[in-house]
Amino acid sequence: MVKMGGKIWERLLPLSLFLVLYELAAESSFYLLELSLVLLFVCFVWEERQALLHPVGTMQEGIGLLKPLLPAWGMLAAYLLWDLVTVFYSPLREGVLAKYKVVCLMLFFSALILWYARTERRRRLRLLLQVLVAAGLTAAVLSLVNFTFPVLYPVIYGRRLSLRLDYNVFSTVVLMGLIAGSYLLGRERPLAPRCFFLYLICAPAIILSSSRRNAIFLLCFSAWQFGSGLWRARKGERRHFVGGWLAIVLSVAVLTALLQVYLDWRYERLLQEDVPMVSSAQGSALERYEQIGQEGGSSKRMLIWSVALREYHGYDGGEKLFGKGFGYDVLLYRLSDDPALAESYEPQSRQLLCAHSFLLADLLNGGLVQVVLGVGVWFFIGAFLLRSLLLKRRGAMFFCIALGITFVNNAISNRYGFLYDKYFWLLLTLLTVWAGLRRE
Repeated sequence: MVKMGGKIWERLLPLSLFLVLYELAAESSFYLLELSLVLLFVCFVWEERQALLHPVGTMQEGIGLLKPLLPAWGMLAAYLLWDLVTVFYSPLREGVLAKYKVVCLMLFFSALILWYARTERRRRLRLLLQVLVAAGLTAAVLSLVNFTFPVLYPVIYGRRLSLRLDYNVFSTVVLMGLIAGSYLLGRERPLAPRCFFLYLICAPAIILSSSRRNAIFLLCFSAWQFGSGLWRARKGERRHFVGGWLAIVLSVAVLTALLQVYLDWRYERLLQEDVPMVSSAQGSALERYEQIGQEGGSSKRMLIWSVALREYHGYDGGEKLFGKGFGYDVLLYRLSDDPALAESYEPQSRQLLCAHSFLLADLLNGGLVQVVLGVGVWFFIGAFLLRSLLLKRRGAMFFCIALGITFVNNAISNRYGFLYDKYFWLLLTLLTVWAGLRRE
């Protein structure tokens, strides 16, 4: 049994973090998140009032908590500051509130997590990682329960699983839960109950969400788990290890196929009962995987990127250096007269288009200055992780994989860049806590 923190805000923090991640997967927690945030803020201010009454000393201690990753946090502060500067010459400010509402929320959580984990760092880090697992498992289970009994949420897709329209975000929460759970379980045998059921719950939900990106991540992560585990296993244990993983793969495959049959059957029943569905998409997840290479999804992404690159190539010297301001990566696709873009997207759908890459968005909005700062953030994170891998620190690979997925997701998607990505803030903060374990 995990021992909870002594102060009320320390007990509320894991719950609030769980609700943040759950709401990321489901879009709504029925105001439980808002309620928990109010309680968390009030309790923190009251219980830590002595520290808050001495802001200089508290700030010095807070900066000390950042010390293990201070270069990355310093570059992130500069990147954030420049992003705010671009707002002042923005041609389209409609997304500023939406983006910075998330940024402020995650800054608040980052500060509280660092303060929370300044003592009993190892135990509290483990508890926060368990929150990631709980959010992923809850989202996976509720997606199937809600499809069967659509009481909490409407049915989103007729023949695949998700609690929200953006199935990539939904499946990312489940995938991160699986990765965090695998790290916490350490070197448990594949058929150990916790390990087996973690895969049995999370993997089918990821596959049946139809997120091809996360299905590939799942496949790569599972292959790494198998390969690294086989390498570590003793010679006499390898046969049992391979057999255990074979049982996991077969069980996940069979359960996924059975669930797809159930989803198809349930879809026909929902049609007969005239149950409304949010999306009109009728294809199943498995059918979408069969269409890889046949659809124009990747070609459309390349089209979007090419439009952004051509636009930047036409900038003058000052615009190449400083960009055209916050939101120009969205405005571009509304105003572009590119014939291929007009042919591929209706005028209404072009209102929702963006550069689909934080690198291209930064080039268009903040120019070379913002790109250098953004790449600098990831460079310092990557350099620290590489050093940790070379030192063979346990847990380094977990952060490499989780932050690597976060980087790729933001390099090929995400409307407002990695500042808008809750997992970026959370993983960077947890990495900072983990880096401080050497002091204990």
